[in-house]
Amino acid sequence: MGAEIRKYKSINYKYYSIQNIKKYKANINLVFSGRSDGKTFSGLSEIALTEYEKSKHKDKFIYVRRQREDFTRGRGGFTFSGVNNAGKVKEITKGKWEKVLYRNSSFWLANYNEELDKDVTDIEPAGYAVPLSESYHLKSSNFDTVTNVILDEFISPDNIGYLVDEWTIWQNLQSTIIRQRDNVTFWLFGNTIDYLDNPYFLEMGLLEIVEKMEPGDLIVIDAESGLRIALEYAKVEDKSKLSDKFFNFKNSTGEKMITSGEWSYTEYKHLPLEFDFKATEKIARIYLDYKDKLLNITLYLVYDNRDKENCLDLIAYIENKYSPLKYEDEDIILTDKIAIKHNIINYIHSTDNKLVKKLLDLIKSDKVYYQDNKVGSIFNSYLSNY
Repeated sequence: MGAEIRKYKSINYKYYSIQNIKKYKANINLVFSGRSDGKTFSGLSEIALTEYEKSKHKDKFIYVRRQREDFTRGRGGFTFSGVNNAGKVKEITKGKWEKVLYRNSSFWLANYNEELDKDVTDIEPAGYAVPLSESYHLKSSNFDTVTNVILDEFISPDNIGYLVDEWTIWQNLQSTIIRQRDNVTFWLFGNTIDYLDNPYFLEMGLLEIVEKMEPGDLIVIDAESGLRIALEYAKVEDKSKLSDKFFNFKNSTGEKMITSGEWSYTEYKHLPLEFDFKATEKIARIYLDYKDKLLNITLYLVYDNRDKENCLDLIAYIENKYSPLKYEDEDIILTDKIAIKHNIINYIHSTDNKLVKKLLDLIKSDKVYYQDNKVGSIFNSYLSNY
């Protein structure tokens, strides 16, 4: 699919505002940055509520989370708590309403009535809450009044993961909402955590673009089909976050994501600082060519520094490979690319190759070390998918 790709510089925000990406009028908007930068707050206030109020309550919204549990046990009631507490509802509705309440999988404009001693809501909801995991139940529902859809936390941490066939489920939900219209805008918000297996980036062909984006970049893609996609790697560094002191730990895995918005990866095993490659012997090398990323996987015999004859262990060390493969017809290559060659291995867990089996033994015995966490993420993504 051909596409025109344009790059802009995003605003250096104090607190994130959706107004910058909104002006490009994309059909699908993906916004990512560090945690607590105001993405959801901006989406709920500047898109969901503002557009609803501007349309005189004609243009409703849907707020999507991955699981039903994201709305149960009072969690649904917290969705608009920040917006309510900041007085945004009063501001947007010009004093007519003071809060948004969550009831029966819907969001309602409301006021507290002192005489009745209870909250009184509008006659119809402003928007709806939808757990993606149960969205197939909505196939016969009518959402003709919905013009904005917010998917929150579209980038999922490794320890939580994604739904099985999440992309297909998401597309089915899109189809249910859109029907035959073209006036629905989708807003996807996520934190800068490991994105390599993210189905939205993968299925929309955005992974290579995201890989090259830096904080402050805004990319607009116009596909030949007429679809416009906008991506914003929001830069939110001017604000003073008093909470940063709680995450100022040298070895903290997610510290930079929380405090500065850098991509954060799962923590993987590294070689100790005192490790000396001079006391090793390289006995074999395998390559990983996965999602257009190249890695060296080297097996080393490790010797005692004081007694070079004393072999202590066998380990695998995995690092980036910056030069192209030289012997593509001879080297053992683990890859997601299909090729019928004796040296090409697609499925690591079902191969008879003795060297790869030895690597699997080292993985099981926790004797694999990584250059950095991103390298660990790439290799373990291949390991879990192939």
